Amino acid sequence: MVIVHSYKRWDISRDVYVTTRLKGTPNYITSIRGEIMLNTAEDVDPSRIDDQGRYDPEPLRRHASAGAPASTQRAPVSQGLFASKHSRRYHRE
Repeated sequence: MVIVHSYKRWDISRDVYVTTRLKGTPNYITSIRGEIMLNTAEDVDPSRIDDQGRYDPEPLRRHASAGAPASTQRAPVSQGLFASKHSRRYHRE
Protein backbone atom coordinates (compact mmCIF):
# COMPACT_ATOMS: atom_id res chain seq x y z
CA MET A 1 0.00 0.00 0.00
CA VAL A 2 1.05 3.59 -0.65
CA ILE A 3 0.01 6.62 1.39
CA VAL A 4 -1.48 9.56 -0.52
CA HIS A 5 -2.77 12.90 0.75
CA SER A 6 -5.01 15.73 -0.40
CA TYR A 7 -2.96 18.81 -1.11
CA LYS A 8 -3.13 22.47 -2.01
CA ARG A 9 -0.72 24.68 -3.88
CA TRP A 10 -0.41 28.42 -4.19
CA ASP A 11 -1.33 29.85 -7.59
CA ILE A 12 0.68 33.07 -7.70
CA SER A 13 -1.07 34.36 -10.83
CA ARG A 14 -4.51 34.18 -9.18
CA ASP A 15 -3.34 34.84 -5.60
CA VAL A 16 -5.25 31.83 -4.26
CA TYR A 17 -4.70 28.28 -3.01
CA VAL A 18 -5.78 25.70 -5.58
CA THR A 19 -7.03 22.21 -4.73
CA THR A 20 -8.33 19.32 -6.80
CA ARG A 21 -10.05 16.05 -6.06
CA LEU A 22 -6.73 14.30 -6.78
CA LYS A 23 -4.50 13.05 -4.00
CA GLY A 24 -0.75 12.68 -4.27
CA THR A 25 2.24 10.97 -2.75
CA PRO A 26 4.42 13.14 -0.52
CA ASN A 27 7.12 13.14 -3.25
CA TYR A 28 4.65 14.40 -5.87
CA ILE A 29 3.29 17.09 -3.55
CA THR A 30 6.82 18.28 -2.78
CA SER A 31 7.71 18.31 -6.49
CA ILE A 32 4.90 20.79 -7.26
CA ARG A 33 5.66 22.87 -4.15
CA GLY A 34 2.33 21.90 -2.66
CA GLU A 35 1.25 21.52 0.94
CA ILE A 36 -0.21 18.35 2.43
CA MET A 37 -3.65 18.93 3.93
CA LEU A 38 -3.94 17.54 7.46
CA ASN A 39 -5.95 14.39 8.20
CA THR A 40 -6.29 13.39 4.54
CA ALA A 41 -3.94 10.38 4.44
CA GLU A 42 -5.26 7.33 2.63
CA ASP A 43 -3.68 3.94 1.88
CA VAL A 44 -4.15 2.95 -1.75
CA ASP A 45 -3.01 0.15 -4.00
CA PRO A 46 0.14 1.19 -5.94
CA SER A 47 -1.55 0.24 -9.22
CA ARG A 48 -4.02 3.12 -8.71
CA ILE A 49 -1.23 5.75 -8.70
CA ASP A 50 -0.09 7.28 -11.99
CA ASP A 51 3.53 7.79 -13.12
CA GLN A 52 3.69 11.22 -11.49
CA GLY A 53 2.46 10.04 -8.09
CA ARG A 54 -1.18 11.14 -8.33
CA TYR A 55 -4.27 9.19 -7.30
CA ASP A 56 -7.82 9.95 -8.40
CA PRO A 57 -10.29 8.77 -5.75
CA GLU A 58 -13.18 9.36 -8.17
CA PRO A 59 -12.19 8.06 -11.61
CA LEU A 60 -13.90 9.96 -14.41
CA ARG A 61 -17.22 8.69 -15.64
CA ARG A 62 -17.99 8.58 -19.36
CA HIS A 63 -20.08 11.76 -19.22
CA ALA A 64 -17.67 13.71 -17.03
CA SER A 65 -15.31 16.27 -18.51
CA ALA A 66 -11.60 15.54 -18.62
CA GLY A 67 -9.36 16.69 -15.80
CA ALA A 68 -9.94 17.20 -12.13
CA PRO A 69 -12.07 20.22 -11.29
CA ALA A 70 -10.11 22.75 -9.30
CA SER A 71 -11.36 24.80 -6.42
CA THR A 72 -9.77 27.91 -5.02
CA GLN A 73 -9.39 29.43 -1.62
CA ARG A 74 -8.30 33.03 -1.02
CA ALA A 75 -5.41 33.59 1.32
CA PRO A 76 -6.45 34.72 4.78
CA VAL A 77 -6.02 38.43 5.43
CA SER A 78 -5.40 39.20 9.10
CA GLN A 79 -8.51 38.24 11.07
CA GLY A 80 -11.06 38.84 8.35
CA LEU A 81 -10.67 35.49 6.62
CA PHE A 82 -11.90 35.68 3.04
CA ALA A 83 -13.52 39.07 3.67
CA SER A 84 -12.53 42.07 1.64
CA LYS A 85 -13.76 45.61 1.44
CA HIS A 86 -15.41 44.61 -1.84
CA SER A 87 -17.40 41.74 -0.34
CA ARG A 88 -21.20 42.22 -0.37
CA ARG A 89 -21.43 40.87 3.14
CA TYR A 90 -19.22 43.63 4.49
CA HIS A 91 -20.20 46.41 2.10
CA ARG A 92 -22.45 49.14 3.41
CA GLU A 93 -24.57 51.04 0.95
